[in-house]
Amino acid sequence: MTERSFRFIHRFLNSRKDTPLGPGLGLPVSDSFFLFKSPDDPNEFTFFEGLSNRRTKWAGFLRDLVRTGVIDTLHTYGAFSSETDFSRDLAKRGVDTLHKNNMRIRVWVNHGPPPKVQCFGEPRSAHFFGDDPRSIFYHTDVTLRYGIEYCWTGNEPGEHLGNDSSRYLVGLRRAAGLLFRPRRVWQQLRLSSRLLRVMRLRDGQLVLGFKRYWGTAGQTPVVSDIVHQLSADRLSRLQRTGGTAVIYQHFGVRRKAPGFGVDSYVANQEPYFRPDECSAFNRIAEQYHNGNIFMTSTERLLTYNRMWSWLSWKAEDIDNRRRVVLLGLKMPGFPERLLERTEIEGLTFYSDRPHETDIFLKTGSGTAPVGAISRNAKDHTGRESVMVPLTSLDVPEV
Repeated sequence: MTERSFRFIHRFLNSRKDTPLGPGLGLPVSDSFFLFKSPDDPNEFTFFEGLSNRRTKWAGFLRDLVRTGVIDTLHTYGAFSSETDFSRDLAKRGVDTLHKNNMRIRVWVNHGPPPKVQCFGEPRSAHFFGDDPRSIFYHTDVTLRYGIEYCWTGNEPGEHLGNDSSRYLVGLRRAAGLLFRPRRVWQQLRLSSRLLRVMRLRDGQLVLGFKRYWGTAGQTPVVSDIVHQLSADRLSRLQRTGGTAVIYQHFGVRRKAPGFGVDSYVANQEPYFRPDECSAFNRIAEQYHNGNIFMTSTERLLTYNRMWSWLSWKAEDIDNRRRVVLLGLKMPGFPERLLERTEIEGLTFYSDRPHETDIFLKTGSGTAPVGAISRNAKDHTGRESVMVPLTSLDVPEV
């Protein structure tokens, strides 16, 4: 990507402004970035010039994108063509930069082939040294202390669309005759379909691993694949199953040859999206704005899914009102903890008395109301509900 292509693409996807591709779609799409790069690497849209301390001319723009959540993922510390270009000291310099510039990133995705020794989370990959305390490339003590909570290793299965789908699992369970299988088989099936899993690194730390949807039979997804990833049939399937998906995509390249690495791609050129690709984005925009598919940024989706999976809560009736109390987060292996206000946005609770229902958050000194809540009309189940409202994903000038 370049600054120009980034602005062009996200103006069309995220904003409501007029663009050469038509009216902006107003989608809360998020992106990732590199802090550094090897001198010979073709990725120029980075925070620093190469491996130096000199900021690029667009570093301020990248900082604003992170602060507003449009960029919410660190695609490792950099795009390196030689393993000697990465070092533990460079990781410390990167974390120090993020701290000093108030750039909060919680999501990490690994970046592929052998020179990328900074990768972590998959001990079977011989070139992953980021979480190995015996290696000179070890950095996860620094990286997780900074605040990384989610990791995509690159080795997760990516052909299944829709994780955490109860409706899909019920149908599969019946079709496969699993009603008569041992309980542990059903539990293994359920766990294998989860979007998030607790992952122990080689240094003993815990992080949440997550899956991304490729839909490309193992090929790195490029922009032409969006037609199939967001096809009408696949979106319909996602709706029917009620599943969750992180769509994995590279807007900046097109495929010129099978395989991986820069030699397999060519830069995506203006106007960046062809008519059939625009149609795919318009299709999901229509479903999103009609309320049929919930769409949000990567970090917000992962945080919502974590709450959905491991939230501890209770309901109680006091003084003729119903109180839903959010007690905290109870994840296997992690210490139980209280919640931050930003973590609970979007959580929804069915209630037969929505106008007499309030939501409270447990604090260190008791409980406190979460503030104004939304009360929703009956949905497809015929039930009403209350919800912690979502704040908008603010987009800087693109």
